[in-house]
Amino acid sequence: EQASTVLKSLKFDPKRHDLVSLVSTAKLDDLVNDSGLDASRVSKMICLPSIASHQGVCLHCCPTPNPLLTSMFRRVSGVVTLKSEKEMEAAMVSTCIMGPVYGIMRESRDWLLRHTSLSPQEASYLMIQQYIGAVQDAERDCETNPHRLDDLIEEQTAGGLNEQALANLEQLGGLEAQRRVMDATVSRIRGETDGSIGG
Repeated sequence: EQASTVLKSLKFDPKRHDLVSLVSTAKLDDLVNDSGLDASRVSKMICLPSIASHQGVCLHCCPTPNPLLTSMFRRVSGVVTLKSEKEMEAAMVSTCIMGPVYGIMRESRDWLLRHTSLSPQEASYLMIQQYIGAVQDAERDCETNPHRLDDLIEEQTAGGLNEQALANLEQLGGLEAQRRVMDATVSRIRGETDGSIGG
């Protein structure tokens, strides 16, 4: 509502100005109406705080391709351009993985505290550094290799600890639980439910 009031008070030059809204709840149609700009000049973006330090990736909902904006956002950090608000809503689920990841890291830290003499600082440091290493390994070639995650899973030693840990996680329903969490999250983003998963 506040964004609408602000946009209506501004004067946009339809030949020079592009509008990129950072208001995640704003709808493209409303942005077009409030700004008076052609739909081809209106888009919206979601950036997590890590973008400020040139890490992470922006989600840019831009139904009409805009190579200039894409190039600019790529230089800031990274960008994934989405063609519709429905696609953007689905991609927004990727911005909600921090909670589950931090929860798994905390559970792993607490497990270490129960089974070793490590201090909380040492156990936290160990778990965080292990995750950083895994993410950096996954990041290598991710822009050119769409199968990077599949490759990393295939590279695990046959019969090894990592292969078995993943198999155990899947057998216990961990991966299915993550799928259900993502479905519930997108359902909340789209206003279909409150995002809760019942019993």
